[in-house]
Amino acid sequence: ELTATYINTFASRRIDNPFREAEEEASTNIWTDMEKCIFLDRFLQFPKDFRRIASFLKNKTTRDCVAFYYDSKQTIPYKGALKEHMMR
Repeated sequence: ELTATYINTFASRRIDNPFREAEEEASTNIWTDMEKCIFLDRFLQFPKDFRRIASFLKNKTTRDCVAFYYDSKQTIPYKGALKEHMMR
């Protein structure tokens, strides 16, 4: 079994099992289809300005938006969508 100790500087607390912590966080903070649409719409308006994007999402933090972007960028063509949006 892998073990690690991680100090979470955002929460100012010690996390003894970061793998379990990440799994729990992912399962409790599920993105709805509406939130995904809002994220993409605001991303096209404010590329990578995750603080501003999060301000339009009631239940999401800046950190949630950053994590969603990096977790989904393999399946959502952000660069292509942004180029298309800029050409309009």
